[in-house]
This record gives sequence, C-alpha cells and structure tokens, in this order.
Amino acid sequence: MSERIRVLQDIGVRVWVSRTSPVDEQQPTARATVAAAGSAEETAQLDWDGIVYRASRCTACDLHRGRTQAVIGTGDRNADWMIIGEAPGAEEDRRGEPFVGRAGQLLNNMLLAAGFKRPQVYIANIVKCRPPNNRDPRADEAASCAPFLRRQIELVQPKMILAVG
Repeated sequence: MSERIRVLQDIGVRVWVSRTSPVDEQQPTARATVAAAGSAEETAQLDWDGIVYRASRCTACDLHRGRTQAVIGTGDRNADWMIIGEAPGAEEDRRGEPFVGRAGQLLNNMLLAAGFKRPQVYIANIVKCRPPNNRDPRADEAASCAPFLRRQIELVQPKMILAVG
C-alpha cells in the first residue's frame, strides 16, 4: 500500500481504488497522540476559531519546530468541494495559506477549467506545518494533524473531497 493511501486512510478518508488495481488489505497502524493540541475528542468539538487557535499552538509532532505559522486552510467553509494537499511548502508557511506558489497557480487554473474560482472551494492540507526541505509528511505527522483535518471536513461537509499532492 502506498504511503499516500496509508495517510488518507489514517485520517479517515475512504480511498476509492480501481477494481483492476491490486489492493493491500493491511490496515495502517500509525497513530499519534495529539496531547499538545488536545485530545481527538476535544478537537471534535472545536469551531473554526478553536481549530485555528489549537493548530497554531500544536506541538504534537516535531514539525512545529520549523513552522513560521500553521497553515490551516482557506476558502468557502460551506463549499461543495474540499481540496486536501499533503503539506505546506515554504511560501505557504510564510503566507499561512495553502497552495499559493506554482502549485497554487496550477490549482487555480484547474479550478477555472472545472468552472470554479478558488474562493468557491475549501483548501486544506493533511499536515498544518511545513516538513523540512518540503519532504512528504510522515505517517506519524499526519496522524498528529488528523483530528484537525477530520474536524475541518465535518464543518465544511463537502460533497466531494479531492486529495492532491
């Protein structure tokens, strides 16, 4: 099973796989505590301000050590589409907004081609802090942020989630 599928399953996203593709039935085992952010149960009760407050002060994994700021998400909090990336990069860390560099320009163009403008969708990342050297987030880091992303999904209630990375 790919690391990407493992991370998505770990945060509770149902992964659709082609029937012609081999599927590894092994369940992901990466689970991390979210002590600094509050328990998963506490996070499940947060409103938007609470998510921003807790995520910006989270120390549940080592990613917090290198962040300029947590990158929570942006866009319509009642959107039909939710786009989830892997992790913020350097520019996102500086600005506090996901998908603002070259990948953001490409995403904006893709959204326009699909008939949407960026403010019409909600955009978030699996992890809220930039991994060193823009590496992919590890499973334990994704698990640390999973309660925040789960709560964001619950609050937005999108009709479609597009996982990109």
